[in-house]
Amino acid sequence: MYQLGLLYDNGTGVQQDSKEALKWYKLSADMNNSWGLYSLASCYEGGNVVEKDLVTAKQLYRKSADLGNPYAQFMLGRFFEQGLGGEQDDVQAKNWYIKSAKQGFNLASERLANFNK
Repeated sequence: MYQLGLLYDNGTGVQQDSKEALKWYKLSADMNNSWGLYSLASCYEGGNVVEKDLVTAKQLYRKSADLGNPYAQFMLGRFFEQGLGGEQDDVQAKNWYIKSAKQGFNLASERLANFNK
């Protein structure tokens, strides 16, 4: 379901259709797919086809991050660092960046390096 959403989102092999992509991301997220949750969170963060909602985006990133998605862990770190969708929390931000970096996500390692300056 996530992959189908991605095809519609990118217009790969089908006509690009953000609404159809959102439908498949939601179905995937309902099945607790970490990438579906991540993509749905991204839609809420950017206001893509849905009304922008940083609180919902943060909740969805959290669910995806808890399932081990390193991209979602990085995004959750960013949300905590910048106080998006709730309170700013450097301790939480650093913890999520560490989890993401341990999985080899280079942007998280870069954030950690800058975080410690």
